[in-house]
Amino acid sequence: MTQIIPRAAALAAILSAGLAAAPSVQAGIIGASWSNASGGTLNGVAFSFTGGSGLTTLDLSGPNYTGYALASNQQTLYYADGSNWNITFASPVTDLLLYEVGWRGGPTFTFNQAFTILTGNSGVSSTSTTLTTPGNFATYTNGILQFTGPITSLSITGVSSATGGLDALTFGVQQASVPEPSTLLLMGVGLAYGFRRRPAAVGT
Repeated sequence: MTQIIPRAAALAAILSAGLAAAPSVQAGIIGASWSNASGGTLNGVAFSFTGGSGLTTLDLSGPNYTGYALASNQQTLYYADGSNWNITFASPVTDLLLYEVGWRGGPTFTFNQAFTILTGNSGVSSTSTTLTTPGNFATYTNGILQFTGPITSLSITGVSSATGGLDALTFGVQQASVPEPSTLLLMGVGLAYGFRRRPAAVGT
């Protein structure tokens, strides 16, 4: 009889090895789409924002955002340095990214959620919920903070030692990983083999 099972087992082993070895491709970062200084959407989730002053476009493609860069003319929100602000999402957001743009040196920012420093933020000091920027009014901090979440509401309160002027920010989330095209090809080969008509027996 034709040896079908050993061939299938061998192909399964090849497919399994290919799937294990094939890397994932990051589909990229989705930045917030601001309707106005009071809200917008992030990856289809509506949000409202209090404490903003207006919208502008800034460069979020530089080295302070390596690996998680947005556009060189990314839509951002600016607000008065030292002001409290709050963002509330219509549904929880996991691994929320906060992009700091030109945060002036000196203040201590206290968040209502724990974060980790993802990129940038050279010279800052921090705890799990506070960030103190180095320098003074004429120095700036740029980078990304990550809030693992899930986050429904994020706020800054009790900013100390603020010096005036404007800071800017926006938010982002990372899209889920997708298989490499080579992985999809291997899967397709496996399906094609599985559905192939079994040959007739030629002997015993």
